[in-house]
Amino acid sequence: SQQVSEDTGAAANTENSTGSNEEPAITGTSLPSRSDGVAGQDNSWTVLVYIMGDTDLEEAALYDLLELEEVVGDKNTNIVVGIDRSSDPNYSDGEVLGLGNFSDTKLLNFGADGISVWNESGELNMGASETLESFIALSLSEFPADNTALILWDHGAGWPGMGPDESDGNDILTLPELRSAVISGLSEVGLNQFDLIGMDACLMATYEVAHAVNGLTRYLLASEELEPGHGWDYRA
Repeated sequence: SQQVSEDTGAAANTENSTGSNEEPAITGTSLPSRSDGVAGQDNSWTVLVYIMGDTDLEEAALYDLLELEEVVGDKNTNIVVGIDRSSDPNYSDGEVLGLGNFSDTKLLNFGADGISVWNESGELNMGASETLESFIALSLSEFPADNTALILWDHGAGWPGMGPDESDGNDILTLPELRSAVISGLSEVGLNQFDLIGMDACLMATYEVAHAVNGLTRYLLASEELEPGHGWDYRA
């Protein structure tokens, strides 16, 4: 693998491994081919960001929403965020994007027309394979594009997986659950793979993680090392 930077980690082709800015204020705190027929505008992108923020990283999740707000406006790009927050008062009572201090799960669309809440499902267990599968299928069905990416956000531990979701029994999204969710979610919209799967989490550039997404993405972006709490700079 190739170390790209301290924050963004290692980039690898899943067939053949190749290798802090000032934070904004928070108020209150041979590869498989894609199937025909599921495409948007030429060179369009749908980027899914699965934020398991029901942990002590909750405040960092809010900062990342503000970073994503700064890149809204590209007519060929939809960013779909599934974010779960914590009800623990010791983490964050912050409010961003006019959403209030919510503690359940929301699906947000960052598109050319601005930011909107397009699905509210109450408290969801982000550590469950079924939740990730539904997020993938629902988002790609609503926002089809020529290119797709999935970014998974939380604590990372390599072979054990990612998580936890503290409000749902500290459930962890294991690597087998991750693989099952991606396969099923893509299948529901007639796709075989993502163009990119990224892990905005610590320690996820491992053989086990690459094996879990093998054949399901053209590229894997992950970190060999620990990441800062705020993770990637989405403005970049």
